[in-house]
Amino acid sequence: MFLLLLLPALALAADVRIHHRITGQPWSLRAELHGDHLETIQPYSQLIPPSYAPGARYQLALERPSDKDSNSWDLASVYLCHLSSAVSDTIVVHEFDGVPYALDYRVTPVPRDGSCPSLVSSISVPNTTISFSSARVPPSPALRAPPPLTPEGQVVPPVPERSFLQKYWVYIAIFVGVMLFASGPEEEAPAAAPRARS
Repeated sequence: MFLLLLLPALALAADVRIHHRITGQPWSLRAELHGDHLETIQPYSQLIPPSYAPGARYQLALERPSDKDSNSWDLASVYLCHLSSAVSDTIVVHEFDGVPYALDYRVTPVPRDGSCPSLVSSISVPNTTISFSSARVPPSPALRAPPPLTPEGQVVPPVPERSFLQKYWVYIAIFVGVMLFASGPEEEAPAAAPRARS
């Protein structure tokens, strides 16, 4: 079964051909994309021999109209043994302004450690998804102003920060003075009134 996911907003402006092969074999056409529709598709199960060397890889290549030969194609690959248990595979064509520039390929499931299964069964035809991924330009970083320079080209050293006493000594002196003068001389206690004699 084949599932094609093409987002109309991300349709390619140029025609794209996707080729596939087992490492060391010649390339053959897997899919041909014209704008927002698929022209041809060939599953990889037709390509894979019944027995193959350990470590063999299944490769995909993105052919752009501007490419002169297969040496300039963008490549993606997976271990061939992972295709024996694959339930789905995904082809992602990366594009910028409608022009393709890269290709990603994934099969699922793949063991967490990436090892090949000990028993390789026959290669099945998985559900295939082809999608586009539009490149985004990252925001420009906020740059600080460059430090001031001396006429000799040296960085002007920053003014050293003053201590708490250096900053606020005037306020402290005023506060101490106000406290000294505001209290004034101590008042004498009133003299006790003389007792009347009887």
